[in-house]
Amino acid sequence: MSKLLESFQCDLNGEKIDIPIYHSPSPQRKKMCLSYHPNQLKAFVKTPQRISKKTMVEFLQKHLLWLKDQVFKFGVQCKPQKFEDGTYFLFKGNTIKLEHHESFKKKIFFTCENICKIECPKDLVDRYMRKWMVEQTRIFATERSVLYAEKIQKKISAIRIKDVKTRWGSCSTLGNLNYNWRLIMVPEAVFDYVCAHEVSHLMHMNHSKEFWDQVKKFVTKETITYSKNWLEIHKKQIYQWG
Repeated sequence: MSKLLESFQCDLNGEKIDIPIYHSPSPQRKKMCLSYHPNQLKAFVKTPQRISKKTMVEFLQKHLLWLKDQVFKFGVQCKPQKFEDGTYFLFKGNTIKLEHHESFKKKIFFTCENICKIECPKDLVDRYMRKWMVEQTRIFATERSVLYAEKIQKKISAIRIKDVKTRWGSCSTLGNLNYNWRLIMVPEAVFDYVCAHEVSHLMHMNHSKEFWDQVKKFVTKETITYSKNWLEIHKKQIYQWG
């Protein structure tokens, strides 16, 4: 069984990405090796069965440059992901590990900063986690959208959370705001920008100078730039959650 050894933070196009590094021991293995799995956004230190953590860390330190090169070379190659025991996912920009405990009751909670536990039947983990993530998106989107709408004295007809892979949000001529359920995975500042962006469309149904001037009244120019870059860099990683 692979266990988390440590996390490696790498700069990819100016953005920091956390790469969890796992220890994978094997009684058949004679030497240590390091591998990177871009489709899982994970790295593995494969070692003989008995080896000290100090030795592993020293080996890892010597090969961090190689790992960094692999991240730059292959980036993040995504495949469809689902929530299950041991899954790593993003929540408000942070890398979270999901731990499942078999139970007939449904309960989702954080035990510490980067561990989320779900208690439910095993075959319902993915369904319950997605439903919970959608609700967390709804809560944040509603709070921020209402706040911004009140500032410009505009009424929101409805806020809907949708499963789309073409846009992060949208605003209809009827005043309906639509948000991608995966937005709860992005940093709060980025989610906040998306809300500011869509609410600004209540005044300007275009991307004119007037529209962007309105967005800048809600969030700073630096936040806009940071958010656009973050979404562009991480969109493949986010959209792997089909």
